[in-house]
Amino acid sequence: MTDGEIDLDIQDLIRQIIDASPEEFPKLSKLVGVNLAKDFAGLELRGEDLGGDNLSSAEFAGSDLSLANLSHTNLSFADLSLANLSGANLSSANLSVANMSGANLSGADLIGAELVCANLSGANLSGANLSGAELIGVNLSGANLSGANLSGVDLIGVNLSSVNLSGANLSGANLSRTNLSRSNLRGANLNKANLKDANISGTDLSGNNLSFSNLTNTNLSLANLNGANLSLANLSGADVSLANLNGANLGNANLRGANLSGTNLIGADLNSTNLSSANLISANLIGANLSNADLIDANLGGSNLSRANLSRSNLISAHLSRAELGGTNLTGANLSRADLRDANLSRANLSRANLRDANLKNADLKNANLSRANLIGASLQDIKRYHTNVEKALFGYNGGLSPELKLDLIRDGAIVEDINGINIKEVESFES
Repeated sequence: MTDGEIDLDIQDLIRQIIDASPEEFPKLSKLVGVNLAKDFAGLELRGEDLGGDNLSSAEFAGSDLSLANLSHTNLSFADLSLANLSGANLSSANLSVANMSGANLSGADLIGAELVCANLSGANLSGANLSGAELIGVNLSGANLSGANLSGVDLIGVNLSSVNLSGANLSGANLSRTNLSRSNLRGANLNKANLKDANISGTDLSGNNLSFSNLTNTNLSLANLNGANLSLANLSGADVSLANLNGANLGNANLRGANLSGTNLIGADLNSTNLSSANLISANLIGANLSNADLIDANLGGSNLSRANLSRSNLISAHLSRAELGGTNLTGANLSRADLRDANLSRANLSRANLRDANLKNADLKNANLSRANLIGASLQDIKRYHTNVEKALFGYNGGLSPELKLDLIRDGAIVEDINGINIKEVESFES
């Protein structure tokens, strides 16, 4: 008898055992001399019904179990390395500590499966459904999870570095303390995901949905978030330095105390965003929308805000020294006590802005609009003023405001108060 014929005979015997009731397994396997711990290896079991069977520690290495029914099956400690499980039903199966390294699980149903400490390194899980699966301690290094459904799963502390998660559904997943550095998350759905303290540095998240996500203290440095949706996300204390957020939606997000130094925010939507105490040193915010944003005590030193919209934003005590604000919309903005030393405000619109006690030393205000702005107590040493609109702007108690400059301002329609608060020029009230 050839080796092939022997293999077919063994396979036929195993099928007879499989077709028997689970309680008859030990007796029948002993009777025919089949060792269940060994004899499944490399077998053709495509489409077989093994649902509910106890196959703990069984060896299926290299076996074809594609489209097989393994729901509620006990496969704990089983060897399924390099097995073909594509399209298999593994719902509610026990796969804890199972070895599935290099296995093909594409399109498999793993809903509610127990995968505690399972080895899935290098496995193909593309399009697999893992919602509700137990994944604590699982090894997914080098796995392909593209298009997989991981909604609501718990992946706390799991190492997903360099894993392919493109197009995966991670909505509502718990990814806190997870290492996602250099993983491929392009097109993945991270809506309402918990990424607190996770490491996503250098990861591609361009165009991803991260709205409502928890990214508190998350490392997003050098990440690609081009066009991503981060509206209403919590990024407080996050490291987003040198990341690409070109055109990203950060509306109503919480970035309090976040590090955004050197970050690309060109054209980003930061409407009503909390950026208080954030580090935006040398950030690129050209054309960004920061209307109604909270930038109290934010550091924007050396940042580029040209043509940005900062209307009605709160910039109390903000640091804007050497910032580029040419052509920026700052109408109605609160810049009281802000540091604007050496800032370029040429062509900026500061109408009705509050610049009380701001430091504008050596600032460039050429062609700027300061109509009805409040500059009481502002430091104006060495400002560059040419064709600046100061109609009904309020000055007084200003450092660096020479008598000659006061007269120039009065001639141009400004309201200038002396040290006693008395108007030098009879004009309509500031509120008119």
